[in-house]
Formats: sequence, C-alpha cells, structure tokens
Amino acid sequence: MNRSDACKDEETMYECLKHRIRMCASEAACKDPELYCKFRSACMIHFMEKEHARHNSDSDGIDENRHERFS
Repeated sequence: MNRSDACKDEETMYECLKHRIRMCASEAACKDPELYCKFRSACMIHFMEKEHARHNSDSDGIDENRHERFS
C-alpha cells in the first residue's frame, strides 16, 4: 500500500479499494469519481466527499427552512 509522506502519523488513513492506495483524511478524494466503482456504496472516501459537499451547500447563506410569502 502506498502512503503519502505528507501525512502526519496520528492522522486517520482511508483506503481506496479500487486502486489499493491509502490516503490521509486531509487529502482523501476519489481519484475516478466519474468511473464505475463496485466499492462506492461502502466507500468512506466517497461518503466524506458527499458530506463535505452537502455541508458547503448548506452554509452558502440560504436557509431552506425559512419560508417567505411574497405579495
């Protein structure tokens, strides 16, 4: 398994099962997000990317729970 030298020893590591590489949590990203991956449904890296994207879309200043009535 490959390991990035930029990783701190105490940082959490994630493994891409498709490419058989390990990544630090800080640099974890899907290498082929557009290609089919049989591991994606159980992939922690993919899950983290989705959560990060959801968090960014929630914090863009739009409150979806607030409803305004326009006359």
